[in-house]
Amino acid sequence: MDIAAAAHLDPTRAKVVMTNWESLERAICAQFGGEVIDDEHGFRWRSGLHSGFLNGVLRTHVDSNDVLKVMHDTRHWFPPGLPWRWIVAPGDQPFNLADRLEADGYERRWPSMPAMTMNLADLEDRSWAPEGGRVTEVTSATDLEAWLSVRHVNLGLDDETMDAWRRTHTGMGLGPTSRLRHFVGWQGERPVAGATLWLDEVTGVAGIYHVDVLEDARGAGFGKAVTAVPLGEARAAGFTQAVLSASTLGTPVYLRLGFQIVGAVTIFVGGGH
Repeated sequence: MDIAAAAHLDPTRAKVVMTNWESLERAICAQFGGEVIDDEHGFRWRSGLHSGFLNGVLRTHVDSNDVLKVMHDTRHWFPPGLPWRWIVAPGDQPFNLADRLEADGYERRWPSMPAMTMNLADLEDRSWAPEGGRVTEVTSATDLEAWLSVRHVNLGLDDETMDAWRRTHTGMGLGPTSRLRHFVGWQGERPVAGATLWLDEVTGVAGIYHVDVLEDARGAGFGKAVTAVPLGEARAAGFTQAVLSASTLGTPVYLRLGFQIVGAVTIFVGGGH
């Protein structure tokens, strides 16, 4: 899909997507004794956990003349060997930040990912389980292993990263009483899909993260189901808006659910894998 041709590009709404992401990372850092820097130049965080999602830069407002210094300082802010990412979002400055990062050796791993928002009142009130499948919420360590197994296969995660994910989600609590909730799509007794729901109670916005479907289970409706079920849970909890950042594979699914593209983000690898 041509992101630039989307009809709903809106920097204000795109900012809501980034704000939800920031609130999740801030909460994880608070839980694990990490560090956050949030100032006029941007937002960066390091949880210290071994995952690129759990350490990074998520907002940048820097004068063009200062970019090289900021990139240098940022590289040294993260300890050697710690995976981290630099996310370039709508409204980041300078306007050519992505090109500057690439020129300095950062890997443009996930370019032009649609940032999407949805009014939860538009979510269809129906059962989303595929034929022969079901979606359940993670409420125990055993359930979490099922959720992790899908991530492990899809992303090829090593043991250290798997341990980081396991520690993160166990430490934030499991089940409906947590603000960070996880869901598994099952094909019979086999976990084939997963997704995460983050409920930012400050803004009242629900975020969808980590949507995965195993390759041999794609096309059967599991991606839509494992996204729609947590959206329904968010709506039942009183949330009225949902946000996510989409992959190329997931974008058509989210559009059919009622999401709109409001911008795009590009993710660079800062360190690690």
